Amino acid sequence: QPKAIAALQKLAEILRLPAAAGYEARIVGHTDNVRIARPETLAKHPTNWHLSVHRSIAVKDVLEKASVQPQRLEVAGHGEFRPVVPNGPKGAEANRRVEIFLVPSTYGGAGLAGDVAGESRPAAKPAAARPAAAPARPAAAPAEAPELYK
Repeated sequence: QPKAIAALQKLAEILRLPAAAGYEARIVGHTDNVRIARPETLAKHPTNWHLSVHRSIAVKDVLEKASVQPQRLEVAGHGEFRPVVPNGPKGAEANRRVEIFLVPSTYGGAGLAGDVAGESRPAAKPAAARPAAAPARPAAAPAEAPELYK
C-alpha cells in the first residue's frame, strides 16, 4: 500500500503541472471472476462490480487528497467483465487492478480557474477539435497487488 500511495502522489504532482491542465484522470477498477465470500468483505462490497468501483474511488481519494481537483477525476468499474488474462478456479491476480487513463478534459465549467500553479486553466476545446484519447491498453499488473486494492 505505501508504494501504491507514493506512486499515486507522484501522478498527482504531474496532474498539477500546467502542461496537464487540459487533461483529466479516468480511473477504472476491475476484479477477477471469483465471487466475494468473506462476510466482512461482502458487507462492504456486495458484488464484484461494487468492489471494482470502490477500488477506483480509493485511488480517486488519494489523488484528491494530493490536491488534484475532483472536477478532473472520473471513477468507473467494470467488475469481472474485462479480464486481461484468463481466470482460473481462484481467479487471476492480474485481473484485480485499477487503470488510470489521462484523457482530454471534457469539463469546461466553473471551479477550475487557477487550479494549476496559480494559473488560469485554458478553456476546454470542443470535442471535434480535441485529439481522440489513445485506445485503452491495460498495463501489466504487478506480481503483488497492494492490499488497498484487494
